[in-house]
Amino acid sequence: MGLNLNLEGVQENSPIPDGVYPVILNSAEVAPTKAGGSMIKVQLKIQEGAPHAGRVLFDQFNIENANPKAAQIGLGQLKTMMKAFGHKNPNMLKSSEELIGLKGIVAVKVVDDGGSYGPQTRVRAYKPLAASEGGGFAPTTAPATGTAAKTNPFG
Repeated sequence: MGLNLNLEGVQENSPIPDGVYPVILNSAEVAPTKAGGSMIKVQLKIQEGAPHAGRVLFDQFNIENANPKAAQIGLGQLKTMMKAFGHKNPNMLKSSEELIGLKGIVAVKVVDDGGSYGPQTRVRAYKPLAASEGGGFAPTTAPATGTAAKTNPFG
């Protein structure tokens, strides 16, 4: 089968630069971990009007693990996100589907841990949308070149 693909205008899959971005949680599912536990995997779509609008970020929260400390950390991170994004009851999650549609702000950082995948964008913090008005946690206009914006919340 022959192909004739026009890739002009198609965005390459490069890391999203350090910065803060308004997002909507558009996918959430419980999935098994390699070690036999479980996690909640989420997709966060950057909202229109922000740099890199339409791009998707990924995160995951360990919810069941043989190491109780790992599960405690993952559950704490999940609750932080739920509170920041305005979940109606961040002390109770009955289904991962309850997370879909929640909106907030994420702070991201490009990390290169030397693995085979190269540099990757990682979510470092979750904040409510209201935090973008005033509290110094406003969406940046991060440069598309991959260099950190001068208003980098990471220092």
